Amino acid sequence: IAAFSGFEATFALLAKSRFHLGEAGIAVIFVCIGVFLVVVQAFFIRPIGARIGVRGSVSAGLVFNAAGLATLAFAEHWAVLIPALVLLTVGQGLTAPNFTAMVSGGVTPQQRGEALGFNQSLSALARVVGPALAGFLFHRIGIPAPYLVAAALCGLGLATLSWERTPA
Repeated sequence: IAAFSGFEATFALLAKSRFHLGEAGIAVIFVCIGVFLVVVQAFFIRPIGARIGVRGSVSAGLVFNAAGLATLAFAEHWAVLIPALVLLTVGQGLTAPNFTAMVSGGVTPQQRGEALGFNQSLSALARVVGPALAGFLFHRIGIPAPYLVAAALCGLGLATLSWERTPA
């Protein structure tokens, strides 16, 4: 969530700097991302989940997110930007709902409310830290920095997800 929130906070700056887009052009891109997210979540979550499961869907989403963010870091042409945004949008579309499903499915019914509340709290924190960190990196280090750090965070999430939980 921090990675995608950081993207949302800095993409307008990237779009203006590299693609000379104004507010209307940036708005069109965000609308397209939103529509594409709806399409992914409405039509692809179920068949992908049936094939690779919730955990596999989160893993695939993190891979797509990381690839999209890493590509976005160096996108200077539309032919690179559009695939980067597609990868990122597919990744986020897979990750967000499946992560919530993974959290709720990983606890007993009695613990579900607490687990989902904790998840929402951490998500809110990520929505504060992600944009702040991304903005700092964008302005202090350079345009690619927030996207490369975000891709690394997705990689860290994927590595964490790959660890098997052992009973105590």
